[in-house]
Amino acid sequence: MKDLSISIYFRQIAFQFIIFFSLIAIGLLFACSKSLTLDEADLAPPAEVTEVSTIPGDGEITLRWLDPADNDFDRVELTFISGAEIMDIPKGVQHATVNNLINGTSYVFALRTIDTNGNKSPGVFSRPTVPVAPDPNDTTSPAEVSEIHGVPGNGFVTLSWIDPTDTDFNKVEITINDDTSRIIEIGKGAQLATITNLTNDAEYYFRLTTVDVSGNKSEGVVSGPYTPVSSPAAVVYMTRNISSEALLALYEAMGRKPADGQKVAVKISTGEGVNSNHLAPELIKDLVQTVNGDIVECNTAYGGSRASTAMHYQIAADRGYTAIATVVIMDERNTMDLPVTNGKHLNINRVGARFNDYQFHVVLSHFKGHAMAGYGGALKNMSIGYASSNGKSHIHTAGSSWSGLYGDQNSFLESMAEAAKSIVDYAGAENYIYINVMNRLSVDCDCNAHPAQPTMADIGILASLDPVALDKACLDLVDAAPDGADLRARIARQNGKLTTTHSAEIGLGSLEYELLIID
Repeated sequence: MKDLSISIYFRQIAFQFIIFFSLIAIGLLFACSKSLTLDEADLAPPAEVTEVSTIPGDGEITLRWLDPADNDFDRVELTFISGAEIMDIPKGVQHATVNNLINGTSYVFALRTIDTNGNKSPGVFSRPTVPVAPDPNDTTSPAEVSEIHGVPGNGFVTLSWIDPTDTDFNKVEITINDDTSRIIEIGKGAQLATITNLTNDAEYYFRLTTVDVSGNKSEGVVSGPYTPVSSPAAVVYMTRNISSEALLALYEAMGRKPADGQKVAVKISTGEGVNSNHLAPELIKDLVQTVNGDIVECNTAYGGSRASTAMHYQIAADRGYTAIATVVIMDERNTMDLPVTNGKHLNINRVGARFNDYQFHVVLSHFKGHAMAGYGGALKNMSIGYASSNGKSHIHTAGSSWSGLYGDQNSFLESMAEAAKSIVDYAGAENYIYINVMNRLSVDCDCNAHPAQPTMADIGILASLDPVALDKACLDLVDAAPDGADLRARIARQNGKLTTTHSAEIGLGSLEYELLIID
C-alpha cells in the first residue's frame, strides 16, 4: 500500500506539472499571436509635437501643443524633465494641466509621442515655467502683442506675433471673429499659433488679448482678414529609372523651362570625402547641358574639404563636375542678405552674393538621411545649400548666431523652411524646378565623409514645381518602403518632417500631391 501511495503521489505531481507548463505554453502562444498582429516593420517613432507652450497658474502649469500628423500616432507621454511619468494624453486632446506644483519653483516637461506599435519619440522639452500665485493688488493690464502676421492655409491660419515685455505677462488669448465660445490660449514665449478647423474661402479676424498672472486682460488687437484656401494638389512626377535619360524625361514632363536670356543655376551638393554618395557627373551631365546651366554651391560651415573656396573648386574638379559645366562657388567673394517675410525665427537669410547672377534655378538634390536635419532633399538644398558659410550657421542657430551649428532642434528645422522660402520669394516661384534623386539612400548626408552604407534599395527620381510636395512624396515613399526602417528611424529621431510641415504652413508649397509615374 505504501508503494501504491507513493506512485499515486508522483502521478499527481506529474499531472500538476503538465497542467502548469501547458498553461505557460498557451500563454506564450497567445502572446506571440498577439504580437504578430503588430506592424513588425514599423520601428520608427512618430514625429514630435510642435508649438508647445506653457501657461503657469497658482500651483499648476497648463501645457498646449499640436499633435503630429502621423496616421499611427496614438498619444503623448508627458513627464517631468527628471523622467517621472505624469500622464498619457490621447491623440486629439493637445493640452494638459499639471497640478500640485510648488509656486516659485521652475519646471520643465518632456513631451514624447507614442504610436500604436509602442514606438516612442526622443521628445521635445517645454521652456522652464514657474507657477505663481495671483497678486490681488495688481489691476494693471499687460501691453498688447505687436507685429502680428498671418499665413492662411488649407483649413487653417498660422498667426505669429511678438509678446509684450511685461514681467508678469502670462499668455495670449485668441478669439475668432470675437466669438468667445472658442478661446485659444497660448503661453508666454510661444509667439505662434495655428488655428485649425476653419472653412476655406471664408474671411476670419482674430483678436489677440494679453493676460498677466493676476488675470488682468488687455483690450486686444484685431488682425485680419485672413482667408483659408484649398490648394490644388501639386503634381509630382516619378520614374523608377535612374539614368540621364530619365532626368531629361522628368524635365520635359514638368513643362517649365528657362526663358531666353535667363542665366541658369543648377544647385547640387558636391559631397564630402572619397566615400560621398553625391550625384554622379555622368548622371546629371545631359540635364545640366540641356538647360545650359552653371553648377553652383556654397562653402561649408563645419570645416572639411569644402570650407574654403580654393579647396571647394578642387573638389568639384576631382569629382568631374568642372568637366561637364562651369562651377561657381556663390560665396567665393561676398554674401548678400535676402529678406525673410513672416519668419518665426529668421529676419534675413545670408546667401552667396553670386546667387544674384542667376534668374532660373534647377534644384537638383540627392535625397537621403542627415544626422542633424533627419533627411536632406529639396528643402535642405534650398536652405543650407544656398546659404553662405556663415549663413549656414545662422540657420542652424535659428538666427541667433553667425557661427556654430548647434541650437534648438525644432527651431533649426523651421529656420530651414524659412530660408528656403526666402530664395523663392526673391527670384520668383515661376523660376524654379525641383528634382530629387532617390538612390544610395544612406541614413547619412553627402556632407558626411564616412557615411553609413545604404540598407534600402534605390527608389527612383522624382520632380515637381512644388518643393514641399516633392519632399513629402519622397518621405512617403520611404515610409512605405519595406526596407526603409533605418532611414525612417533617422528621420523620426531628428523630427525631420517638421521642415516639410513648416514649409507648408508658411506658404512655400503643399503637402497634398498627385503622384504621376511616367515610366
